[in-house]
Amino acid sequence: MTERIPVGIYPFQAELLPLVRNFEALQDKYALKKVMAFQGSGLIGRDVGYACNQPDTGIIAEALNDDTLKDIDYLLIINPLKDQEKTDEKLIDAARKAIQLNKKVRFYSNLSDNLSELVFYLKVKYPDYVSLSFGEETSEESVYGSVFYYKRPEVPVILVGSLVENPDALEILCYLQKNFVEQGIKTLVFCKTPGGALFGFEDLTSILNMTTFTEALKVEEINRHANNLVKKNQPDLILVESTDAVMRFNDITPNGFGIQTYMLTQAFQPDYLICCVPFELAVPEMIEALSRDFEVRLGTPIHAVQVSNIVVDSAENLQSHLMSYAYVPTAYSKAKISGSDSAGIPIYDIVGNQSSLLFEYISNLLGINYEREQ
Repeated sequence: MTERIPVGIYPFQAELLPLVRNFEALQDKYALKKVMAFQGSGLIGRDVGYACNQPDTGIIAEALNDDTLKDIDYLLIINPLKDQEKTDEKLIDAARKAIQLNKKVRFYSNLSDNLSELVFYLKVKYPDYVSLSFGEETSEESVYGSVFYYKRPEVPVILVGSLVENPDALEILCYLQKNFVEQGIKTLVFCKTPGGALFGFEDLTSILNMTTFTEALKVEEINRHANNLVKKNQPDLILVESTDAVMRFNDITPNGFGIQTYMLTQAFQPDYLICCVPFELAVPEMIEALSRDFEVRLGTPIHAVQVSNIVVDSAENLQSHLMSYAYVPTAYSKAKISGSDSAGIPIYDIVGNQSSLLFEYISNLLGINYEREQ
């Protein structure tokens, strides 16, 4: 077996917790030796689980300096997940520091447009030390010049979304992928986090951000792209992370209206939906009402719920009209778990209660013979 390359991830934020927690299980090229956070983030010296008020993982976030860099061969810089945000100057400084210590650097971003000119300058100046990873760019010419046909993917599709955008959707994606791989099930995975490329996950950002495409053309191109990947990779099923919140939260905080989620459901026509719901709203009556709405609007009801340990900050939402929330201890979520033995839609918590129950339930829906470890 080839020895893994020691790497460090920077800058660690809450959105990267699922990738860090599942890093070793979802790829076999790198060994995660260091996780580094911004100075002043409040995360340095703490377990990475603290970022989402979740159980300890045994991985401590550290500051980026000569001492932390000396233990790695590669510095993996993951551009924060914000639309059109250019590379932070701190990330450029981190790359320079790593190069000075003869460490290689790899930048991860959803779009090449999100990388500043300084990143490309470093790539040209230090071609043996700097590499780039960003989603496959889609050009208007490539779309209009291709043979188009719209059809439903030939394999089952599982959509994972959230009422309020938070890292739990990516956590579910990693959880399912890890379990499917262990069972020998081949998957095609789409996620919105740039670091997903480390695990071979696909990205749709370049299509969704095409300013010259109508929304209808974006749906058609996503469908064409997905079907091409199915034909090429021959997966047994598709996992898709919704790129925004699945619906309008309320009149004060529209929360994106779930527009991109609707576009994804039109492109993929998902067979199953797993929805992450704040623990306060994870009650059977609310979930059943949401499920009926989704079945009409998105074409699929809710099949399972991941209860998220977040509480919506209504006062901040009222002031800013933007979604704001805080993390609470996972004990709050645990009280909402119902599991697949309940009469209604089952509620799980794979973060606070690490178990295979959700995967067993999904496997049963798919008709997969789940082999439980004895």
